[in-house]
Amino acid sequence: MIKGIIFDLDLCVFNTHSIRKTIAEPISAAIRKDNDGSSLDGVTVDKVERELWLMGLEDVIRINNIPKNIADKMRAAYMTLEAPDGSRNYDDVGCIKRLDLVKILVTSGYRNFQLSKIRKTGIESCFDEIIVDAIDDPAAIKGKQKIFAEIADKYGWRNNEVLVVGDSPTSELAAGKALDMITAQILRPGVIKADGFDYYIENLAELDGIIKNYAPNRIN
Repeated sequence: MIKGIIFDLDLCVFNTHSIRKTIAEPISAAIRKDNDGSSLDGVTVDKVERELWLMGLEDVIRINNIPKNIADKMRAAYMTLEAPDGSRNYDDVGCIKRLDLVKILVTSGYRNFQLSKIRKTGIESCFDEIIVDAIDDPAAIKGKQKIFAEIADKYGWRNNEVLVVGDSPTSELAAGKALDMITAQILRPGVIKADGFDYYIENLAELDGIIKNYAPNRIN
């Protein structure tokens, strides 16, 4: 029996593509030309700018081996970002309210930016609890695997009673799988399907069927 659901924010609940790309201009400037006169080559810059809309900043920095001086300027620019008016959640987010079990939103990123997405879209009422693992507070960072384990312990759930829903196979879904929780990858536009998870959905409305029909050790 599934007793609780942990949701990711970006590309799961919040439509990052609803944000005008001009919001990232300070970050693009840091990539293209830093104050010391060094820059990345054009191909890498274009790749990095695309990836910033699909994954977290620290993942982009890591997988592209971005030099520290440029990475630090990207981080500083990110800390100033706020979701603009007109930012939107996906149209199926209303389905979350109708799910009759505990619903928790867990997101990692820069605190101000993540909270502004939640505030601007008015999504707070969909969840029983909202947790931001803020990377701009290094002393307090826990990582999603530790947060998920603490959630299960707090509510007295066995790990196989928790459903983790998100887009990223290397973040929330990897954390859920490592804890033997149930995992569902949501295939929003632009998200690439990754092997090894329990369910694959295209719409949050599909969660109701998963909850009602879930049987342990079943892989779909």
